[in-house]
Amino acid sequence: MDSTLPFSSPKDLYQNLLATQFPESPVFSHGDMNDANIIVDSQGGIGLIDWGRGGCADIWCDIAHAARNIWEETKEKTLMQRFFENLKIDENEQKIKYHLLLDELF
Repeated sequence: MDSTLPFSSPKDLYQNLLATQFPESPVFSHGDMNDANIIVDSQGGIGLIDWGRGGCADIWCDIAHAARNIWEETKEKTLMQRFFENLKIDENEQKIKYHLLLDELF
């Protein structure tokens, strides 16, 4: 998950996103799913904060952000595999890359 952008301009990034677009499965999304936005209380209750990007988005939006966070924090392929196993889905690098590039427009 390389965070450097191979585009010379926002227009080039936009053109790439148009060319690699895929059919979406809209869900209610947090929009910025990462460990900094998850809180756990002393009884094990879990909550989410920072809903500034919350709304309707493709299901891969939150998955991409969470996967990036796991990778940046750990660099552990086994944790990435476990993440997708627990979600009961296959990792889709194209959809992850698409959503992380889309996030660059914000």
